[in-house]
Amino acid sequence: MRDRQVRHHARAGWTGTDGLLRGSGPSVAVWQRRPARGTWRLASLASTTALLLAAPALAQPRATAPVVPATEPVASPETIIVRADRITPLPPAPGTRVLTGAELVEAIPVRLDGVLRIEAPGAGLFRRTGSQAANATIQGLSLRPLAPTGAGRAEVRLDGVPQNDPFGGWVVWGRLDPLFFDGVEVRAGIAGAGDGPFALTGSLDLQETRGSGPARARLSVAEGSTVTVSGRLPVRFPVAAGGGTLVLAGVHDRSDGTVPVDPAQAGAADIPAGHELSSVLAVATVPLDQGAVLSGRMAVFSDRRGAGLVGGGSSTRGADASLALRFGTDRVEGRVIGWAQQRRFANRTVTAGPGRTATSTANDQFDTPASAIGVSLLLAPVGAGSPQLSLEWRRASGETRERFRFLGPGPTRQRVAGGAADVTSLSVTVPPQALAGGWALSGAVRADAWRLTQGSRIEQDLATGLDVLREAPADRDGIATSGRLIAAHPASGIWLGLGRSVRLPTLNELHRPFRIGNDLTEANAGLAPERLDGVELGWRRPAQGEGLSGSVTLWAARLEGPVTNVTLGAGPGTFPRAGFLPAGSVYRQRLNAGAIEAAGIEAAARWSSAGGLVLAGSVAAGRARVDGGALLPALTGLEPAQSPQVAASLALTVPFGRDRLWQADAVVRAEGRRFEDDLNTRRLDGFVAVDLRLSRRTGAAQWFVAIENAGDARVETALSADGVVSLAGPRQLRVGVIWTGD
Repeated sequence: MRDRQVRHHARAGWTGTDGLLRGSGPSVAVWQRRPARGTWRLASLASTTALLLAAPALAQPRATAPVVPATEPVASPETIIVRADRITPLPPAPGTRVLTGAELVEAIPVRLDGVLRIEAPGAGLFRRTGSQAANATIQGLSLRPLAPTGAGRAEVRLDGVPQNDPFGGWVVWGRLDPLFFDGVEVRAGIAGAGDGPFALTGSLDLQETRGSGPARARLSVAEGSTVTVSGRLPVRFPVAAGGGTLVLAGVHDRSDGTVPVDPAQAGAADIPAGHELSSVLAVATVPLDQGAVLSGRMAVFSDRRGAGLVGGGSSTRGADASLALRFGTDRVEGRVIGWAQQRRFANRTVTAGPGRTATSTANDQFDTPASAIGVSLLLAPVGAGSPQLSLEWRRASGETRERFRFLGPGPTRQRVAGGAADVTSLSVTVPPQALAGGWALSGAVRADAWRLTQGSRIEQDLATGLDVLREAPADRDGIATSGRLIAAHPASGIWLGLGRSVRLPTLNELHRPFRIGNDLTEANAGLAPERLDGVELGWRRPAQGEGLSGSVTLWAARLEGPVTNVTLGAGPGTFPRAGFLPAGSVYRQRLNAGAIEAAGIEAAARWSSAGGLVLAGSVAAGRARVDGGALLPALTGLEPAQSPQVAASLALTVPFGRDRLWQADAVVRAEGRRFEDDLNTRRLDGFVAVDLRLSRRTGAAQWFVAIENAGDARVETALSADGVVSLAGPRQLRVGVIWTGD
């Protein structure tokens, strides 16, 4: 079978001759290419379930193979996995880190953000606090240690659908259970440049398991009344075109939590920060005529969590729906996706009084309704080296409704503030094109036309109902461009990349002020997009079965106009919109201030033996410095807040026993010091923590016992102005079972 025939049959759902190409959208086959002849042979054809279990490992090994242009001769056959429910993907950009479904399921952390901290050092949330305990507003993802923010500086997509919150940009990680994915692509820096209007430090591509298998389930119980139950159940149903599939999945995760403050400093007001999350989803896939495939997805979730202080806490409720159509002809294949999202967020913040014996309410953000809708079209001409064209439109809208200015027994004012943002995007991605000397050139270019409308801020006195403030910022628009250009030499493993990425400000940053104690930070409806320009030099040794593989990336970047909370005055005094602030208070506003210059290195290595012994390590080290310019001269030369200088992990896997049914895993994770504040006066010490896991497989079940932070290392997450230290979770014992089967 020749190249064009293989592509045609992939689009058509494998309806062919000799009984070898039967199936529908979820069908999977392994073909092997014979480069000298330009033909393909069928290497294997197995059940959908068995092949889907193997697909992630075959298609995307942890050390990604070098990109080889189709016109360049290769020494050995290449094996690919073709799935009829997704458009044929382009080779991942150099620097992409691929996590397979098996690695996600068997990782020691239960949540995806915890897996990323180990597998992709440099990736993380705003603070060291994991998503089990962190407030939703600080769960934004960054993929480089370059000035993290609560909103995040990376774009997260699930099979092409954005997952960042429409109002604040953060991500509800608990509903993205690792059990539900075939794989995850971490595209940090240049690899993710041009991937979206929020992909400043890169993008995270989540590939949800679709089709008929496999079924999976997990039960995990830990000390402290922590229980996690999740599962995935595929069901086949008959349709005229040959059979559809329905996938039902859900997760329930609850914990009483732990007190997040240093025990030596805790008072009666400090309580465990518990949480409870429930999420259910359904995905249906139906093959249509002419090889087209239609799939629909619906999900709902609820996430409630404490703040570690009496009276504080937050909740998020949401619903998602999307519809995708995959189609193709002899000349082009394509995919259309439409999606809609609804969110309701509430957050009550409190402050601890003297001696931490009691709390008082600082702000009651009782409701934040937000929504997003969008549609995207992806077109890929059939043919080696053909570019992909993408056209996308998305709209986000939302507003915060909150009671504030608590004087005496309750609030005295109420605020409603928000707006809408439309983004229309056009992008072109070009796969590797052969050049002289064995080099190949690939790239992407993207233009995001943005428009901010319906901005409004109304503040009223609760006693009189009269307006205290009424504003309607003028509508604004602009165009933000991004992209990447990468030259790779597959034979040597060397690549060089240049890129520009952008991040549009969130509705939260544009319209919502916030107050902590007496310190007030104003919103800014005039914020401009952030821009990051970078260069990278990399090398990689791909995996060749057993033995050593690895990669090294050197990077340098400059972030222009980072959204920064700039101090503009101190109390006592009266300030615009804020009103009177007492002595000891600080008045700030979000501004595009100065720049951040950074450089670093990322390295990963993996060694495996024929007996299954695996030793893997990763490290990300960098140096970031602020150029404050005229607005922030006092910050010039200092480090951005919450930016670690080094993060690393070392993992050892040892199978043993009869038939190697037993397995021992150990992970050492470490991070250097970082600063809590922009003035670098509050230092958070580094740490070294050890996670252990022992498991045994019995048929389709894998029983395990794990100890996270086995040495009970002190992991500092925050340091307040009055010296109170917040800590991540202490040592925790967890037992459970993971089941995978047909």
